[in-house]
Amino acid sequence: MKTLKYKHIVKGIVLGCMLMTGTGCDDFLDITPPSNVAPENYLVEESQLAAYTIRYYTDNFPSLNSLYGDDEMATDNATTRNSSNRYLIGEWKTPASGGEWNFNNIYTLNYFIQSAEKNLETGSIKGNSTNIKHYIGEGYFLRAYQYFYRLRKLGDFPIIKEVLPDNKEALIEASKRRPRNEVARFILQDLDKATEYLTNNPDGGKARITKNAALVLKARVALFEATWEKYHAGTALVPNGKGWPGAEKDYNKGYQFPSGSPEAEVNFFLDQAINASQTVADAVALTANNGSIQQSAADAANGYPEPERISRSPDVPPL
Repeated sequence: MKTLKYKHIVKGIVLGCMLMTGTGCDDFLDITPPSNVAPENYLVEESQLAAYTIRYYTDNFPSLNSLYGDDEMATDNATTRNSSNRYLIGEWKTPASGGEWNFNNIYTLNYFIQSAEKNLETGSIKGNSTNIKHYIGEGYFLRAYQYFYRLRKLGDFPIIKEVLPDNKEALIEASKRRPRNEVARFILQDLDKATEYLTNNPDGGKARITKNAALVLKARVALFEATWEKYHAGTALVPNGKGWPGAEKDYNKGYQFPSGSPEAEVNFFLDQAINASQTVADAVALTANNGSIQQSAADAANGYPEPERISRSPDVPPL
């Protein structure tokens, strides 16, 4: 009898330990890892928005300079033993990997804009409202820059404004390439939103993106697209031109320019470039040129050839 009683006692102790262990595991699994920030607890403070966008300053600025022809080795203007082989028949091949067809930064910026705008609308972000909007404006600027880079590299390109679900059908639908002029229009819309939110004196004068910078980029994008469409009119490099690949897609059948015609579309972008440039030109004074070259300390200084010797006027906002 004693042996049987002891067995029951031991079983009870073991069962109690198992129950306590199971409850402890459940509690432990419910704890958010202290080294990670839960999505619902992020982008709810001004400092978090500032840290998110500044992270993409370096990663988000692929050089545009090489696209202007600085790299002569990739053209027929110069040649060496190690120059590009693209002008050899049959040797210009598509690489097996790499290229500009990626959405890594676009995805992260879409997440930032989508989350920050939602939190701004619900009043969930703590901090200075002017600074909060400024950092969201930086997100729009950075996304516009990413799309401008791909517009120059790839022309027609998908326009994706939000974080997509992990769903094959949704991803295929979103991957449809939009005509290049619509990509350019989307970039201008992002820069308009950036201009609405940005200031010219971010958080006490920190060296960050400004409203004038957004306007300058807008003028550059619009002028680029206007001149591209003007001088490539009728070719496969412009929507509805002869041989344009987009015409083969069902979703582009009967495509019409938003402004009504190719000529009107060019004029639309030219007007956008002029207006954005005019806004900055009216706000930022040019350095005065008195037409003389200073020969001695007694002569009046000329700020135009020697701008480093003339301090910026305090009432002129930075670019």
